[in-house]
Amino acid sequence: MWNVSHSAVQGRGHIARSIPCQDKTFAIQQDGCTVCALADGAGSAPFSHFGAEAATQGICYYMAEHFDDIVSNANGVYVKAEILDEIVAILEDLSVDMGVKLKDLASTLLFVATKGDKFVVCHLGDGVIGYVKAGKVMVASHPENGEFANTTSFTTSSRALASMRLIKGSLGDISGFVMMSDGTESSLYNLRTRSLSHAVLSMIKATQRVGGETDDWLTGSLETVFRSRTTDDCSLALMARTFDAEEYLRLSDEGKAAFWEMANTRKSAKIIAARDQLLKRMQIWNTPNAIRKQLHWHEKSFWNRFEHLRDAGLIQVREGNQAKAA
Repeated sequence: MWNVSHSAVQGRGHIARSIPCQDKTFAIQQDGCTVCALADGAGSAPFSHFGAEAATQGICYYMAEHFDDIVSNANGVYVKAEILDEIVAILEDLSVDMGVKLKDLASTLLFVATKGDKFVVCHLGDGVIGYVKAGKVMVASHPENGEFANTTSFTTSSRALASMRLIKGSLGDISGFVMMSDGTESSLYNLRTRSLSHAVLSMIKATQRVGGETDDWLTGSLETVFRSRTTDDCSLALMARTFDAEEYLRLSDEGKAAFWEMANTRKSAKIIAARDQLLKRMQIWNTPNAIRKQLHWHEKSFWNRFEHLRDAGLIQVREGNQAKAA
């Protein structure tokens, strides 16, 4: 299960020149698949904001429909070609409808798709894709342009297939993904160390709390913090994993410590082990007092562990004073 927050805001340079925001984001949850995409329209393409919007929406629906086939196909080049063909076909139709050239709709494209315990990451052009694993912020795909401006690949580029990066894998201890355009990258990505700011972790946690309800908090951050540090448009997409009991219990010891925001020490391991023991006992509906008697725990210790599990969303409680693992 995933919460998603995404937003794009017009940069100061584009506001001054009355140029539309060329960054676009989009996300869907369909048939057990969560997909989020981000695109940055090429500055040299006069209608790139339309192309970026079409690309993000098109890839989200395509991935939701074809996720299983893509994950199971070991031929990475074939998969990338299929993805690019789909995007180009969408843009070709749009160029005909609008009466413009295909290259006028050029944009970068970043997306993350998840379903079950699998994920797919794809990156074409500049911007950054990162992830949080066991409480650590890491980079999945670095910006293509590096030190040089205006050298990136776009959806309409002849070298798009060769430049596209595709990563598939199992989630394991991954608890979140982040995508950003180069405007936001200037605040969150250190080009010298090739690392992401620890602030990404705080934003993933915020998405776990409020994602799916509103993106106002993210838009506010982009407008008041990130936009002041660049003249470019700014966009950001965050995907935060929300765990049920079964998913939580599959985490490693390090992953569980990160889940509880504890250091991975012997002391924390004992605390976590006790919570895990209680959670495993709660596979069926029962009253908390009945479970406490089964475990022979002191009342204060039992309720302390119970409340931690409940507050973390790992225990469901219903009328009649009954509870079970979520």
